[in-house]
Amino acid sequence: MLDIVQLRKKEIDTFVATYGNLDDKSYVNVVYEKYLGRKAMTPDLENWIRVPALPRETIIAGIISSDEHKATKNYIETLKEAAQKLLEAKQWIEAIEVFGELQTRQPTCCHWYTQTAVCWKNLGDTNKAFDEYIKAHDLDPQNADVGVELARILMEIGRESDAIRRVGRMLSFSSHHCPLLAFAQRVHRDIGRD
Repeated sequence: MLDIVQLRKKEIDTFVATYGNLDDKSYVNVVYEKYLGRKAMTPDLENWIRVPALPRETIIAGIISSDEHKATKNYIETLKEAAQKLLEAKQWIEAIEVFGELQTRQPTCCHWYTQTAVCWKNLGDTNKAFDEYIKAHDLDPQNADVGVELARILMEIGRESDAIRRVGRMLSFSSHHCPLLAFAQRVHRDIGRD
């Protein structure tokens, strides 16, 4: 399960160091404004301000783990940043988890499926990569880059005739797409056709 608190640990530590000396009510309001884009209402304050007082880290962790925060643009941006860092660090499994959350939050975004496919490909799981490219293709059937990757995988797994059909369909969408044309020529050459 994706741990958004762990992904934002450094940010939380900095936030607590900056605002931790505020009184409880002010602290909760600052957290709400930053992460939810609104002031805390009385029931919110009553929930977070108790005796004994909750640690500052617990308050912020609870708020950024909430469903309300997950519905904000801030949360999506956090996921995007985390995914980029995980890709750069070649932490494929963790990146897949973050892209899965992005797919849940933005299910019509083709990019999250293609990025998940790249991760599976880097892990050597061609079947899972293929499944993710199929999902991306279903969202955007005219996306030549996705089509090329699907055709490449089909070639890798020995389904040359499926690759040729897919490339033919893609060329009907985009007759001027040079990388696609070059790939189509390679497919034909690789299987001994002109």
